[in-house]
Amino acid sequence: TTNADTVSTSDATVVGNISHEGDSSLSERGICLSTSQNPTTADKIVEGSAVTGNFSVSSSGLIPGQTYYARAYAVNSNGLTGYGSVMQFTMPMNPPGNALNFDGSDDAVSFSNSTSFQSVTNALTVEAWISVDSFSNSVIFIATGRYSIQIKSSGQIEAWPKIGGSWENAVSSDSVGTGEWHHVAFTYDGDVIAFYIDGIAAGTDDIADGSITADNIGSLSAGAHYFNSSQYFDGKTDELRIWNTARSQADIQSTMHTELTGGESGLVAYYNFNHISGTTLADLTANGNHGTLHNGPSYEVSGAIVGDIDTAYQNDIHAIWDTATDAATATGLSLGNASGGGHLVFGHDNTSGTDTADAPAGEEAGFQRLSRIWQTDVSGTASADMTFDLGDAGGSSFTGPDTHGLIRYVLLRRAGDTGDFEVVKTADSIPDDQIVFSSVSAGDFYHTLGLRADSAPTVANAVSNVTVNEDAGPTTINIASVFADIDNDDTAILESVVSDSNPSLVSAGIAGNTLTLTFGPDRNGTAAVVIRGTSNGRTADDSFTVTVNPVDDPLYVADALPDVTADEDAADTVTDLGSLFGDIDSPVIVKTVLSDSSPSLISASITGDTLTLDYLENQHGAAEIVIRGTADGATADDTFTVTVNPVDDAPSVAGEIGDVTADEDAPPVTVNLDGVFTDVDNDDTAIVKTVLSDDNPSLVSATVAGDTLTLEFQENQNGTAMITVQASSGGRVTEDTFTVTVNPVDDPLTVISGIQDVAADEDAAPAAINLGGVFGDIDSDISAITKSLLLNDSPSLVSATVTGDILTLEYQADQSGTAAIIVQGNSDGQTAEDTFTVTVSPVDDPP
Repeated sequence: TTNADTVSTSDATVVGNISHEGDSSLSERGICLSTSQNPTTADKIVEGSAVTGNFSVSSSGLIPGQTYYARAYAVNSNGLTGYGSVMQFTMPMNPPGNALNFDGSDDAVSFSNSTSFQSVTNALTVEAWISVDSFSNSVIFIATGRYSIQIKSSGQIEAWPKIGGSWENAVSSDSVGTGEWHHVAFTYDGDVIAFYIDGIAAGTDDIADGSITADNIGSLSAGAHYFNSSQYFDGKTDELRIWNTARSQADIQSTMHTELTGGESGLVAYYNFNHISGTTLADLTANGNHGTLHNGPSYEVSGAIVGDIDTAYQNDIHAIWDTATDAATATGLSLGNASGGGHLVFGHDNTSGTDTADAPAGEEAGFQRLSRIWQTDVSGTASADMTFDLGDAGGSSFTGPDTHGLIRYVLLRRAGDTGDFEVVKTADSIPDDQIVFSSVSAGDFYHTLGLRADSAPTVANAVSNVTVNEDAGPTTINIASVFADIDNDDTAILESVVSDSNPSLVSAGIAGNTLTLTFGPDRNGTAAVVIRGTSNGRTADDSFTVTVNPVDDPLYVADALPDVTADEDAADTVTDLGSLFGDIDSPVIVKTVLSDSSPSLISASITGDTLTLDYLENQHGAAEIVIRGTADGATADDTFTVTVNPVDDAPSVAGEIGDVTADEDAPPVTVNLDGVFTDVDNDDTAIVKTVLSDDNPSLVSATVAGDTLTLEFQENQNGTAMITVQASSGGRVTEDTFTVTVNPVDDPLTVISGIQDVAADEDAAPAAINLGGVFGDIDSDISAITKSLLLNDSPSLVSATVTGDILTLEYQADQSGTAAIIVQGNSDGQTAEDTFTVTVSPVDDPP
């Protein structure tokens, strides 16, 4: 078995050689290929020729990152099989490939001691991409007894070289965080330890001069202080590199974003971790410093910022991958304002000057581009602003920028490193000699900067002739793609109307990218219209013909009726329909009411050109009314809406309250108010009745309870009163007034202060009693009442006489006993009596 040549990530060719046939002729030859370490003909790939000499066998569909074992075989005519030596190869993976995940518990990789590891004495560089899951003073790589690089719990990088037999240590000034991919490196040049994080200097320490101790290395390991011991690394590692030189910052930056070949000068060991399984970690240098995995560290997709950049483009390699590093500059090209979450690696081919080769298709003579080409490789998605610096990129011979610089400078790209470029976009700005393209969606491409020749625009898609009928509506034509300019953004082309041969037939106007043709009323014929596209001061014209066919004009609504809004029970609305319809071909138009959607709401009628809307009583709502115009058998309709707003009608008097007549001092009178008032908008039982006014409350008292009005007459009062009853419904009121007449009645005479009984002794002196206040008459003057003695049942006891208002009692001599006396009052034929008793007590007369 001679060698294995990997052609791609999934194809490989294995070369074998049959040196001699032996005692019998060959019947078959080929390659045995398997993932097991001892492939047999059970996994054979037969090569067609059965002769001696070199041959090759290709295999496709292989798994990236898988380790395969291959050996040549031959079978002779006797059926005997012979095998060549077994060789091992691992299929490559597209960068960044895989990384090794250490669990921080017991995962580790051990390496055998070798002369190449022993040779690291005078200078050293250890570098790797890492993503830390948690900090625990864990080791990245250690050569026990000589040097180690590890992560402190603070996230700082710590190095421990053994110089002249004594351990020295230094700590980086910066630190890394968890869950983030970072490139870390430490170098020692025999004097100074230097740290770099993501290619940026992270501190130095001038330690004791001397060489790294040449003692034998006890053990070497990655991910732990030494196998099965302590300080296990919790995180992912990729692209681990050990050098026997102290690399400069520029050296580190130049290769940190790309994979190595393994043949670089000073490289002692190189591990890209591009495996998917197995316990052997391959060293890609010729030194064979392979590692052995212990306790199951696992391979997974790497997040290291490593790109697949062709060897020819690995000049000034940079990358952008997060907001902390969203800008980077390779000589002549800067990327900034990155977004999208992915990462991007780029470098260039280090050429200079300008070129005209590989121009995009369709570019005019005079097109130039930068000779320098940049390759970009993107993992995930990313976009960024691309800025080309003409001075740094060797493009000083460009014949620009000029007043049209933005549209002449174009971003070029192609998928491979050969072939014609395509135009991605025109420049967004040109500060000084820098050409800026904003928000470029990056990918796996080859980019450069182009400068277009300034060419005139062309007619890309001519406007078609237009044919319409007379009185057609405006025609709009999208002219965005009519003109094109290879060195201008087509959206920047200015379109204009150059000429119109018949403007009374058609008016042509342009707004933005829209050409509008507006046709004159009742016109027909043809017009030639020319439009022009102007770009960078150069022009192109396109002409087309407009044909308008004659048409018998239809009846149409010339002045549509507005919608009508009125209140319930409003007065009629009268509208003149004289201008409602129009017909250029007929002056006589008959108008009729075609339909009324709610005739119970409104009555619509037309007399001549007058439309009358009659609102039906106490109705509200909406109606749609259609008016039709008819002329020469053609019709046109106009529809409008009538809205009648509801109005809350006041209650009304349905049955008036009759006038009331009563005699003085009559008993109360009740009047039933049910049916007196009504409300078309409300339930009559909900009408509230109250006494609004009573102009003679001293004659009569009026009250309302529910539907009952009660009239109570004041004592001994007569005359008239006007009483108003108010009805309230829904906030609206009405009244009804009626008259109350109280006829006078002559009241009887009354005793208002009866005469007190009289007691006297026998033979007492006469007594006089004033009768002025005994009787009363509300209808007469009290002084006009006459008093008289009506009865004295014992004149022998006492004599009673009345003179005017004086009653005189004269007692008879030597008489005692009682007498009942009645005094009568007389007024206007009415009488009243008052009775009192006179008691005369006996007295013993002297002898």
